[in-house]
Amino acid sequence: MTAIAEHSQLPAENRISPATLRRLSWDPPQPYDEQTVAQALAAYGARPWQMELTARPITGARMAGDSDMEAVKAGDSIAGDSAVADSEAPGAGES
Repeated sequence: MTAIAEHSQLPAENRISPATLRRLSWDPPQPYDEQTVAQALAAYGARPWQMELTARPITGARMAGDSDMEAVKAGDSIAGDSAVADSEAPGAGES
């Protein structure tokens, strides 16, 4: 949401209310795609211009987060986790 705020030169809370974003996070529409996110935003009272600015980035962020979680479940590290993975490797920290 910060990137959208910077690009559109509007405060993040004007793009979509924090309460709406929380509702989408806790009770996501199914299937989770741009169309269902836009419909959920409309149901939560978002204006058409807000849906246009936010539906795609919200959907993409959630999809990226889901991909990261699947990688973690599969035992892969995600960006930024290499130091943790390295510190847990056998022999890590031994001199």
